[in-house]
Amino acid sequence: MNKLRRLIPRYFRALTNKNTPTAAKILAAFTLVYIAMPADVIPDIFPFLGYIDDAVLTAGLIYFSNKLIPEDVKEEVKSIEN
Repeated sequence: MNKLRRLIPRYFRALTNKNTPTAAKILAAFTLVYIAMPADVIPDIFPFLGYIDDAVLTAGLIYFSNKLIPEDVKEEVKSIEN
């Protein structure tokens, strides 16, 4: 949990960095819209499946947008923090 508290601010700082590719920023924005959007791929009225798709899709979108952020940007954000 402590690691997650450090990673979330780094992730947002990296997304606001001018060297971060536009694709990563768009994917991150889409992720936030998907989380806030009431419509789902599988509606939440189906027990378990409705929540699993949200968790898997959200985690996947965050993972892929994070992979699009260059390592040098991640290191720069990390060094600013320390």
